[in-house]
Amino acid sequence: MLLQVATNIDLRFRKSNTMNDHHYKKKLILKIATSCFYERGIRVVSMDDIAKKCAVSKKTIYFFYSSKTELIKEMLKSEAEVFNQQIEILKKNASNSIVEFFFFFEFLTNVRSRMTLEFLYDLKKNDAISGVNTYIESIKSFLQENFIRGVNEGLYNPIIDIGKQIISVGKICNLLFFNTDTMTNNSDDIKILAKVFCSYLLSKDGNKWFKQYPQNNSEK
Repeated sequence: MLLQVATNIDLRFRKSNTMNDHHYKKKLILKIATSCFYERGIRVVSMDDIAKKCAVSKKTIYFFYSSKTELIKEMLKSEAEVFNQQIEILKKNASNSIVEFFFFFEFLTNVRSRMTLEFLYDLKKNDAISGVNTYIESIKSFLQENFIRGVNEGLYNPIIDIGKQIISVGKICNLLFFNTDTMTNNSDDIKILAKVFCSYLLSKDGNKWFKQYPQNNSEK
């Protein structure tokens, strides 16, 4: 899921001239910076703060990342990769499209719970970074594949307008998880909304399956 801060500061930056150590240091700076951004927001965290957290000089930070913007973009790229990897795992673990749909909303709830309001606000405010768009595009891609899977399984109505549904559900996801004025972390509310969304997609067979297995959204 989201990157975690290394706990052993003594092992963060041992002197070495190897390429592996160079790669290790760069990744560790990114990991620690990511944690700082998620906890405090992007705008207020300075390169000095990151250097202090890493127990290195600011010069060392700039050796690996030429600017704060580059560091932020690298963070978003890395987080997007993790986000998409988790979606692929989720899809493999879901027995059908309906279960997959509910897994996805539960997953988004967990992702959102790790983000502070400051972090989200900064992502949306900085157009150059376009951080929220990174998540929204992944959400739209998942929804398209989920809708196609549901139709192929006979669980979703084949006459649904996939394009319109993607736009509608994508907008709702943005409001629920990434809009600082309307988002929620209430898991019960999100489950209810997910059921409402899903009900518009279901075919006759999908409705039968859904009613027969009322706990399908918590299937393991």
